[in-house]
Amino acid sequence: MGERRLCYGCMTLVELKGGICPFCGYNNNQPSKDPNCLTPGTILRDRYLIGVPCSMNGEGISYLAYDHSVGCRVIVREYMPRHLCSRVEGNPAIRISSAHLAQYKTLMADFTEFYKLNSFQKVLLHTLRNYIENWHVYVVKFKSMM
Repeated sequence: MGERRLCYGCMTLVELKGGICPFCGYNNNQPSKDPNCLTPGTILRDRYLIGVPCSMNGEGISYLAYDHSVGCRVIVREYMPRHLCSRVEGNPAIRISSAHLAQYKTLMADFTEFYKLNSFQKVLLHTLRNYIENWHVYVVKFKSMM
């Protein structure tokens, strides 16, 4: 029997034969190449293992992730307005032009406030963590609540 690992496509602990998940078919050996997204396998705060992007819009990107501290699947929402910033290639860091910095900060404050307010409305979502790191805001939510 081979080594069991988390599939980045479904965050199920499985034996990945040739890197391919028997449940969802995702190939961990060929992660997504979208330059705006975090690379599957990225670990945030020594806790959250990032998987595939679930959705994206003008405000940011949502990823399927795994919380190693709690041992469960979560959704990590990253504030990443592509019209105001871009990702540094091969790095979770982002680049913000000085011309857009004021607007980026204003919208980041709005994003943070929205999730703080909505975290009290458990019917909509349950926010586990909300943190700022490297000019990013990340919101972590239980996957089952999405």
